[in-house]
Amino acid sequence: MDAADLDHRHRVYDGWIPPTVAELLYENGHHDVLRDAAANGDWFCARQLAEAASACGPEGQATGLALLEPFAATGWWPAVATVAGLFADWERDDEAIVLLRPLADTGHRYALGDLARVLARQGHLDQVVALLGPRAADLLLAEELVELAAGQGRDAEIAALLPDVRTGPADPFEPGNSDALDTVALHTKFLERQGRIDEAIRLLGSHVRVEGVVYAGHAHQLARLLARHGREAELRAFPAEDGEEFALTALVGMLERQDRIPDAVALLQRSAGTGNPHAAFGLAELLVRHGRHGEAVEVLRAVVETAGGDSDWVIHLLCRNPGRRGAG
Repeated sequence: MDAADLDHRHRVYDGWIPPTVAELLYENGHHDVLRDAAANGDWFCARQLAEAASACGPEGQATGLALLEPFAATGWWPAVATVAGLFADWERDDEAIVLLRPLADTGHRYALGDLARVLARQGHLDQVVALLGPRAADLLLAEELVELAAGQGRDAEIAALLPDVRTGPADPFEPGNSDALDTVALHTKFLERQGRIDEAIRLLGSHVRVEGVVYAGHAHQLARLLARHGREAELRAFPAEDGEEFALTALVGMLERQDRIPDAVALLQRSAGTGNPHAAFGLAELLVRHGRHGEAVEVLRAVVETAGGDSDWVIHLLCRNPGRRGAG
């Protein structure tokens, strides 16, 4: 058993029982089949047995670890992450740190992130900053740093570690970068964590449209930011050409959380009436959540009868609605 072989089998299920089948075997009592497969190096079967055993107190935890440790000992990340996650669930953080540290020391970004979260839980913020700060050019790790250091009185220090605000494509050959680097979302999150909401909104709003290009991710994030902070007027004024559908979804969610169901329904009805199938879908789901199944069905019927209506899509939603089984 080695990490390369495990990684190959994990990707293509070569010689392994697929995870959904392993789950069904467990649910139907075929534990011997799973144990035999796990003993022969089947990760999915070992994980299924270990997760079930670990819920049964200290003895179950020991049994689960015994099943998983041969996989984790290879340094294979899925196994290391699973065992470290179990240690964290069991409040055995020191053991999680010992397990994660070797991979983190090699620069493994996911191990670094998991290790930082464990250290933060223990209150070791200095170690978190020392671990992630020099690697903040990696946006995944920079986001972890922003999240973990929020409200700890070190905003100026963290700000100095973050990459500069940048939108759009980056040099794909620059170390640590993918073929696109976008730090606007990161800086927006940092400002929001500091309580600088107006600045976060201005920063994100100025990067929704850049040189004639609309960035859907920025539009989506801006709509959610406005909704989180109750900025209803700004959501209603969201420019149609800059992602009005994101604002509509966020506004409806905000109204529903405020128990303003009639307002949310009216908003979606207006948009659905213009032929917007996404609004109709959202309206049907909203109605179902509030027990108005018959109205939801009528909304969907109107959609399927329009040009380009997708009956498969409508049937899918109807089948997900247990309150309307047998509805015509």
